[in-house]
Amino acid sequence: MEYRPPHDGELAGHAPAMRLMCRTLGAWVRPPVADIVRGAYRYRYGLDGDHPAVRRTLEASGLV
Repeated sequence: MEYRPPHDGELAGHAPAMRLMCRTLGAWVRPPVADIVRGAYRYRYGLDGDHPAVRRTLEASGLV
């Protein structure tokens, strides 16, 4: 899945795109991938799930 930090314009042309990976540990059950993406944006960048950067990532990844 493609994942981009929400630095609109500051990193124009920045490559490579980031990859968001998730691996289960022990008996932990992985939540839906869209929830992991929302959590990454919330806890790393302080953005809510309705922020344009979050919506773009979810849409580009086919998660909504």
